[in-house]
Amino acid sequence: MEMKKFLGAAMGCLMLFNMGAQDLHFSQFYHSPLNLNPALAGVHYGDFSFVSNYRSQWESIAVDYLTFSGTLERKFYMESLRNSYFAGALLFNFDQAGTSKLSRTNIGVSGSYSTQLSPTIFLTGGSTSRY
Repeated sequence: MEMKKFLGAAMGCLMLFNMGAQDLHFSQFYHSPLNLNPALAGVHYGDFSFVSNYRSQWESIAVDYLTFSGTLERKFYMESLRNSYFAGALLFNFDQAGTSKLSRTNIGVSGSYSTQLSPTIFLTGGSTSRY
């Protein structure tokens, strides 16, 4: 009986959080870095970056899938932090699946901090918030 109460309480707590079961699926997922890890914001050559991905699968049958993702990133340097930088990013994702046109749209912001430990090693951490 105690196990049932525990499982019931655990399920109740999980329902308090926003849970999504529809994930983005890209064949070349490494071309969508901020959907992999928010710490990858700013990990690119240059100060600005724009990435867009589009996937349309199974158009010839009635159950087609459509996925779009776009990100805009910028690095922010501070003179007081040598060999380090902050980065910020805006994200947009849209996914539509099947004949029911089940869709999910979310927008978000990401931030990261990177510091150079040696000429070839960087330490980077990041966070994201999506709606």
